[in-house]
Amino acid sequence: MTRSRLGNDCVSYLKSNKARVKSFGGAWGTCHGALAFFLALVLWLQLAGAVGAASGTPWHAEADLLSGDVLSAWQLWENALEPEAWTQDDQSWVPSSLPWLISAHPSSANTALVAGSLGLHRTVDGGETWTHLPGIVAPVIAIAYKSGDSQVVFAGTELDGNYRSRDGGVYWRRINTGLLQDKLGNVAGAVALAADPVLPSTLFAATTTAGGLYRSQDEGTSWSLANSGLPEESILGLAIAGSGSPALYAATSTGLYLSSDRAASWSLIGALPTETTRKLLLQPGALGNLLVIAESAIYRSTNGGLTWIDLDLPNAMSPIRDAILTTGPEFAYLFVASENGPFWQRLTPASPQSPPLTETGLELYVNVTGHTIREPFLTFFVANGGAARFGFPRTDAISEGGGTVQYFQRARLEIVVDEEGERVVQSPLGKALRFGEDLAVVSTQTGSGSTQEQYAVDRVFANFYASNNGREAYGSPVATAADEEQLNGDTVYTQYFEFARLEHYPGAATPVLLGLIGDEYLMQRGWLE
Repeated sequence: MTRSRLGNDCVSYLKSNKARVKSFGGAWGTCHGALAFFLALVLWLQLAGAVGAASGTPWHAEADLLSGDVLSAWQLWENALEPEAWTQDDQSWVPSSLPWLISAHPSSANTALVAGSLGLHRTVDGGETWTHLPGIVAPVIAIAYKSGDSQVVFAGTELDGNYRSRDGGVYWRRINTGLLQDKLGNVAGAVALAADPVLPSTLFAATTTAGGLYRSQDEGTSWSLANSGLPEESILGLAIAGSGSPALYAATSTGLYLSSDRAASWSLIGALPTETTRKLLLQPGALGNLLVIAESAIYRSTNGGLTWIDLDLPNAMSPIRDAILTTGPEFAYLFVASENGPFWQRLTPASPQSPPLTETGLELYVNVTGHTIREPFLTFFVANGGAARFGFPRTDAISEGGGTVQYFQRARLEIVVDEEGERVVQSPLGKALRFGEDLAVVSTQTGSGSTQEQYAVDRVFANFYASNNGREAYGSPVATAADEEQLNGDTVYTQYFEFARLEHYPGAATPVLLGLIGDEYLMQRGWLE
């Protein structure tokens, strides 16, 4: 069944099956468009095989699909997890010999430091050979490079304080001034380190033994507590990124916290999906995309930690030893080190699926595409036509272009704040697709009815446009109607509007359909296959 036939069948179903409506109850009972939403939902569930359920991005154990710098980074990880590399004194290999921390050099694909039960090692040839570095006796748990100077490296040990090297990791010295010491003589060392991307001499250290979070403003020479607003003295993960005042995230057993003033104060974002966080990762260039790494699970948030999605690991990936995010020309890649070797997957906001949730009146899980619609998008979605107008969700709510948006098969909805307060509007997706604009960088806070009338609604689409409140629902036309070749190779008579594209199919039961411009836009970005 073609993309257009799906839309045609959807409209026909709505016209002939009104008796199958089910009440959603509560405040939604009076929402305009609820009827269309539920009828379309039933239909689309029946046609799930034709639509194709959105599956999470698959995990890979081979490098076949990687290239460039991403491939070089993968090869280093693959070599670091090669058992023969860590066999000593003719003893047989055991899983504990593998490194539990792999820290690649920020400017050299062939250089890395790894830490494990055999101590700290360094490679300068992409992991083909390793040199033991004897300067730190205690197990190294965290490694970070100084922003702007990758020869300066910091290392954290949970019970023996922190260390610094100025030659890329060959020689080390203790940097424990200001770190608390417990009754047993253990020094509060870092289990996670975060180097400030703007102030090169500033460094943050998360500890689990005493004090919680520390900050240094002199390359670790001295430390001071920076835990005002944090509820406990056990920080499990840190992540930092951004310019100006970077976003600094701290993971604790009770939740995720954010500081926008370099740890001078903290605010709670919400609960984490696990109490046993082992690592917190923040995707470069996408501040709202966070990953929580646990021993046997990985969770991802695309909206700054408000909600989380389980990445659904294969059994062979447990237990997890380490994980990193690396970026290619277009996408981010997640590398995971397990006792069975490395695995990777490409990350886009369109994957993975949301977990199936119980409908609460504040959220709706759509199993056809595997994503959840939550407030405030849900009320707008239902009140303005539901699936018949927008199609099903292709992402959860995500952070993009400095705001929060959600993609659907036929639309992109976004939250704007203006003189009317906070509200949901349609993005000018039709205009963006017609003229090749990038909604991630173009200001889209337009609301409906913002484009000056320059083109007339073509007579072929005039009745459909008028009967469906087209000015409000689809916006003004942004181009004249014309024949256009579709992705499937067919030529269709179409007209683009601010928020939609209308398509004409002569002789069909419903000759005018809404184009799946959300899907096409995401395909162009590589988010959908």
